[in-house]
Amino acid sequence: MSTVKPSRSFDQTSFTSLLVAILLCCAQPQANAGTADAAPPAKMELQTLASKISKQPGNLQLLDRRALLLIKLGRNNEAIADCNAMLKIDPKNLSALNLLAWAHNNLGKYDDAIKITDKCISIAPNASPAYFNRGISYFNKSQYETAIKTYDKCLMLKPNYANAYYERSRCFSNLKNYQSAIDDASKAIKLDPRMAHAYDERGYAEVCQAQYGAAISDFEKAIELDPKHAWSYKNLGWAYESQDQFKKAIEYYTQAIKLDPKFELAYARRGYCKNNTEDYKGAIEDTTQAILIDPNDAWPYDCRGFARRKLGDNKGAEADFTRSLKENPESVWTLGNRSFVRFAQGNLKGGFEDYADANKFQKAESKKVLKDSAKELGKQANAAKDFIDSILKGKR
Repeated sequence: MSTVKPSRSFDQTSFTSLLVAILLCCAQPQANAGTADAAPPAKMELQTLASKISKQPGNLQLLDRRALLLIKLGRNNEAIADCNAMLKIDPKNLSALNLLAWAHNNLGKYDDAIKITDKCISIAPNASPAYFNRGISYFNKSQYETAIKTYDKCLMLKPNYANAYYERSRCFSNLKNYQSAIDDASKAIKLDPRMAHAYDERGYAEVCQAQYGAAISDFEKAIELDPKHAWSYKNLGWAYESQDQFKKAIEYYTQAIKLDPKFELAYARRGYCKNNTEDYKGAIEDTTQAILIDPNDAWPYDCRGFARRKLGDNKGAEADFTRSLKENPESVWTLGNRSFVRFAQGNLKGGFEDYADANKFQKAESKKVLKDSAKELGKQANAAKDFIDSILKGKR
């Protein structure tokens, strides 16, 4: 669930800078989340600022306000131009640097954003927004453990930073540390009960822990707070799908698609559910649409291949499974299904090759699972030993 929500510190005492800082601390913008239509008041404010700046091109307060507004409107390159103009006047302007890092994160320029936060921290080592922006960068680079350490520092400096708890919860989810993700999302909600995406994040972790009732409640709360957010409906569908309530799941995936007609994952998951309700033609329609939106996602090919196989189109199914294996060559499920359709077409050699590969990868995966399980049990055993030792030593 994609993500930039930076706030920032300031080094000016003007009312404008204070207002901007408060807005940034309270806002929860997301990187790469798409550009929302600008509300008429925002457009009017932008026109007013442009007029004022044309008369006062070096006014830091006006440039700061416009840069923030441009970022909120998704016009990040224009915001960067304003930030650079500010930094020409005042190279140590923390407000400009934090906005600049935010805009670079939004554009996917994460390494550049990190360099900008380095400069922020060199100027003000205790600037929590710089650590927050840096955490966003590391998250989007899939460096989740580094991001967590960065958010730890941010929260040490600003313990009641709801956005930082939310972002750290996303890192924990990506590391499959779901209980920590739930704990952090809960802290974010306690600090800001109207943070819809925190309910979404907690619900996601709860589904992964098979806590379906709690997850459904959280997704419903997220929808109540933000009824036009397609992801919340998709997540609610996923919660029902995880309990094999496929018809109910289809209803929510359909609502997600109505809100976002380009929602590839919602089409793919609805196609999967249609396979499970034996609506194979409907599954083919949905997964084909998902593939048109994102041709590099393996899963819709798997779902469509399965539907084609069920309808007796073994040649079409083989083509889909082959395309899926291009993205995920060690998928045991896909190899097993391609083996089946190859046998059905009389391709015994290809069928046996797929079967052998599937068996090989299955054994490797089983060994990995056993190794990981043993490692986890060892951690638990050590923790239990430490606990017992502390009791015996009278420390508890």
